[in-house]
Amino acid sequence: MRPPLPLFLILLLALLPLPAGALEKVVLQLKWQHQFQFAGYYAAAAKGYYRDAGLDVSIVEAGPATDPVTEVISGRAQYGTSNSALILARAKGEPVVALAVIFQHSPFILVARANAGIRSVRDMAGKRLMIEPHADEIYAFLRKEGLNESRLVIQPHSFNPQDLIDGRTDVITAYSTDQPFFFERQGFRYLEFTPRTAGIDFYGDNLFSSEKEIAEHPARTQAFRDASLKGWRYAMDHPEEVVDLIRTQYSQRHSSAHLLYEANRMVPLLESDLVEMGYMSPARWRHIAATYAELGMLPRDFAIDGFLYNPAPSPDPDMIRALGFSTGAALILAAALAGLYALTRRLKREIGRRQKIESELRESDIKFRAIADTTPVALLITRPEDGRVIYANQTAAVLGGLPVEELIGSDVTRFYPDPAARTKFLDELRSHGSVRNQVIEFVREDGAPVLTQRSATLGTLNGEPALFVAIADLRERHRLEAALQARGAAIEAAAEGIAITDPEGRIEYVNPALTTITGYSAEEMNGQSTRIFHSGKHDKAFYDNLWNTIRAGQVWRGEIVNRRKDGNLYTELMTIAPVRNDMGETVRFVAIKHDISERKRMETDLQGTNAMLQHQIEEIRRLQEELRTQAVRDGLTNLFNRRYLDETLERELARAKREGYPLSLVMIDVDHFKKLNDSYGHQTGDKVLCELAAVLWGNIRAEDVPCRYGGEEFLILLPRMPLGIALERAESWRKAFEAMRVSFGDVQLATTISLGLSAYPDHARTPEELLRCCDEALYEAKHGGRNCSVVFQPEHHV
Repeated sequence: MRPPLPLFLILLLALLPLPAGALEKVVLQLKWQHQFQFAGYYAAAAKGYYRDAGLDVSIVEAGPATDPVTEVISGRAQYGTSNSALILARAKGEPVVALAVIFQHSPFILVARANAGIRSVRDMAGKRLMIEPHADEIYAFLRKEGLNESRLVIQPHSFNPQDLIDGRTDVITAYSTDQPFFFERQGFRYLEFTPRTAGIDFYGDNLFSSEKEIAEHPARTQAFRDASLKGWRYAMDHPEEVVDLIRTQYSQRHSSAHLLYEANRMVPLLESDLVEMGYMSPARWRHIAATYAELGMLPRDFAIDGFLYNPAPSPDPDMIRALGFSTGAALILAAALAGLYALTRRLKREIGRRQKIESELRESDIKFRAIADTTPVALLITRPEDGRVIYANQTAAVLGGLPVEELIGSDVTRFYPDPAARTKFLDELRSHGSVRNQVIEFVREDGAPVLTQRSATLGTLNGEPALFVAIADLRERHRLEAALQARGAAIEAAAEGIAITDPEGRIEYVNPALTTITGYSAEEMNGQSTRIFHSGKHDKAFYDNLWNTIRAGQVWRGEIVNRRKDGNLYTELMTIAPVRNDMGETVRFVAIKHDISERKRMETDLQGTNAMLQHQIEEIRRLQEELRTQAVRDGLTNLFNRRYLDETLERELARAKREGYPLSLVMIDVDHFKKLNDSYGHQTGDKVLCELAAVLWGNIRAEDVPCRYGGEEFLILLPRMPLGIALERAESWRKAFEAMRVSFGDVQLATTISLGLSAYPDHARTPEELLRCCDEALYEAKHGGRNCSVVFQPEHHV
């Protein structure tokens, strides 16, 4: 009887390559043209990851009119790349499934010309915007900022950034990883606006397929996904190699420098050092869906069931052991051991990543507590099983009427004595996992009831179930609602006839005075078209003008002849006004009917009320803007102020130390500024400072921090910029300012600046030392002839 093969031979046989079968042909449809944005797929093909998975993958680039969803659903492609708008396609009934997320943060931005008079998103109202297809995230951003499409001049996207430079548009959609390279090379001054500033932090590029592909080819789908993610890990570790690959095999549309710029800008968006490549959180997808729903772009409570791909589970070890000791079982066991070894290595890497994440989470916890302790919303964390308070902020203590120390550890149900309300609250939590904007009576420690709005979400804290609760005090809102009810009562009691209609002219409400005027009861008018009042005395053009006016968002006023229920005609002076929602959409029309003697009084009252409300709104906006500006901006130059610099320098230096990147500091002083002020006056001096600020704004990155440090001194913080590049940047500012002329009457004034530079880790490791080194370098520049840039030299200051 032949002796059994030794175990090491079995393992050797298991590792030998098996004969390759025919490769399965599949198509990957990209969402745009070949560039580093899709580097992982090129790497997977070039390194043989697709081939090892038994796949022959064709990577197809897209044009402006290509829709990857259409290509995949039609079967022309089996896989595609998309962005967070994929969930909108799912909501429209397209059977798409997200396989993996590549960009943990979206690179979508809006780019505006610096001279277009745009300093905030709201300034884009009435401006020309080029918006590309599938930019739903940008539309969500604009709506979040109070701008809907009717307030914008939307142009088809030309995909040529030169159009922005040439002034053929004011704003374009762009990727933060791509178009800024072109603008910076052109020396073009621009501003970036990112949706993340409005709380819209969506996923960026993802990999998706169809339900049909996954159902019919589950193994192929998983193999394609795994090979693609492996390619992405390789591409981000070897960007220079992949840049050469793109230019030699796919496209020379971008230079190597452009592609490397794109690769570097992608690193913080992919977060591959913190998050497993391809990871996607169901909770974050639900948040994206909720944001779209909040802005009217998705049905509320849209379920993401079936939208997220679940990779196949690993084989059951018990099944492997049950296979016995046959040769086939030994091969499976050897493969399992090899898989276990690979898993162990991955776990070690994961442990290292998690330790880093835990360190950052501890720092985030400190920041969270600082924010939570100062927010005007009451925040509580409780144990779901018994209602015990684990955490409470100061606002919660004030709302409850007892110290924080007593609130923590107490039973939160003490504030909600109604058992029926508690039961309803818990039932909704169990059903949906969260409760949003529930209006409920909160009873303080002293027994005083307070009307509140409560939102809560089930989650975990330190591995244990926890309930996160936010409570807003509605007493002020209650007061305003009471005032609105009083106004409603006033409308009911008004002597003028008042009607409210939907946008199509169907009557939804009439007050008692209108029933008296028309002879119809409220029941007879509600649901009817306003055509029931037509007298036949006006032609079609009259009514067309009326409807065109109010549908354009304008108020119509005029004299009109209408018919009562009994057939008699009467003349009235009527005012019709549109009612808009927060997005600027007309949702109702209000018609007020009165005689000439009453019109004067009504117009005076309405104008006075509107003027008072508008004045109050403008005053609130003015005060809010002043507070924001005073907090972080210099009033003359609109640069950041010294207070903001002090906060930002300490934070950015800590981040530079933590993440191991350089940080440079440039201090600028206007040469002979006092003499200029004395000779030509402070207004001219202020103009010089503003021109210098404009030079700085025109040549900085989004992450740079330009500040007015005091008087004629400016300071620019340059994170992630080595000292050598910072010196080049400083020289470009110096030369640009030297070439500039400031008008004083008929005289063209010229002046210069001196610049001092210091950097971390080259010169100092604390904010104070960095500033001191920068100041000493500036001193050297001023005393070395001015109009020059000097880098701090430690040997000169021993």
